[in-house]
Amino acid sequence: MYVVIMAGGAGTRFWPVSRKAKPKQFLDITGKGPMVVETCDRMAPAFRDEQIIVILGQEHMQEATALFKERRVRLLAEPVGRNTAACIGLGAIYAAHLESNDPVAFLPADHFVSNPGALLEWRFSLQTTLCRTQARCWKAFAGPQRSLRPARS
Repeated sequence: MYVVIMAGGAGTRFWPVSRKAKPKQFLDITGKGPMVVETCDRMAPAFRDEQIIVILGQEHMQEATALFKERRVRLLAEPVGRNTAACIGLGAIYAAHLESNDPVAFLPADHFVSNPGALLEWRFSLQTTLCRTQARCWKAFAGPQRSLRPARS
């Protein structure tokens, strides 16, 4: 199973702190490092670095390469930023290119997760369900109640 960390975005929603040159996912908001690194670290108990795919804008590839220079996380630049659906499509195609028939998880790089253990428990439960039903992908997001819900198909 692969996890795709969606780290694109122009930095407009967290303005003035976040800017095009340094969008929210590359900021240290929680004091634990850039959010994209924190998201990858959160997945470490469940995924090897080689199973983590970070999709980001080409303009942030150099910074991401420096952030992950000691890790084997896969970095993939979007040819053109086109929001979530295109990112999910690119991630799914790339996972298939890696010859994966397993489900693929999609997570945003810029969400705060107060209970990472619950996210990982949910991941294992959901993976079992997805494999049993032959589903291929799922997207997690935090709602206003900060709960995790599977995306509707």
